[in-house]
Amino acid sequence: MQKEYEEEGYGLEELLPIVTKLAGRYTSYESTSVTYETAGKLMEAVQFCIRMAQEQEAGAEPNPSKMYPSTDSKRKKMLASDAYETGVQKILQKVKDAKEQYNLMIVRFCDYGNKNYGETVKKAIPGFFRYYDVRFAPQETLITMDYPTLSQLHAYQGIEAIERYIECICLEQEFLEKLPMEYIVQILNDYDGEYQNQFYNICRIVLRHVLGCMMIQKPMGLPATEEDYYKLQGKVDKIGKEATKKLLEKLLKQLMCEKYEDNKEMYDYLKKDLADFVTELFLAKEYECMHEAVTLG
Repeated sequence: MQKEYEEEGYGLEELLPIVTKLAGRYTSYESTSVTYETAGKLMEAVQFCIRMAQEQEAGAEPNPSKMYPSTDSKRKKMLASDAYETGVQKILQKVKDAKEQYNLMIVRFCDYGNKNYGETVKKAIPGFFRYYDVRFAPQETLITMDYPTLSQLHAYQGIEAIERYIECICLEQEFLEKLPMEYIVQILNDYDGEYQNQFYNICRIVLRHVLGCMMIQKPMGLPATEEDYYKLQGKVDKIGKEATKKLLEKLLKQLMCEKYEDNKEMYDYLKKDLADFVTELFLAKEYECMHEAVTLG
């Protein structure tokens, strides 16, 4: 175990005093003796805070695959105790920034009738802020983030996960609010009459509608016909998978330039769905059920 912690940047002898002090606070200084499980959680808390301090100091993006501090000697400038306290302050600032971003977003938030979307954003996220424990469990995410985003966030922990989750929701809301709410609801209803009770990403459905219409140059807002779906099927069949993906990337870029002030962050986020969209388009082509991959009207 000693070798394990040394390889991760700080020796066990440097981390244990911090954990012991934290255990004292955990028991309100009635004892520094805690269960093995609790001690392990407190050690994780200390390591999480130190990693945050080191990555922030280096100006690097947090690396969710690394639970422990870096071995980079250039980063190890502080005593472990100082690094821990610095990390705590960094986390507190992240919590403050995430709250501010959430409060700005929630004023204009619309769930378009999807219950899971609304409950996750309106109830679960505030619940995170209410119960998040920066000192004793900063690595805990607390909520399950039941509404899925286009970005995979399962590797992130604590405030890292929540701040990214809020960023994803904000980007989706910015994308969706360019269209009338009634129009979005109609798209969702056409896709699935029970969409209100489903647990999928609704932004993906609207995005695919927009890109699908652009692919066949169909004016948005008009009812879909069987001819529209045959036209789309013939299009993807003719150009193949790779060309279809490139075309979708081009159309998405065009959409960002024309409607979203060339928002690169939004483009990068929405682009995450394109590979799956292409796969579903070609499966739908094979089984002649294009309407199941995309709603065109």
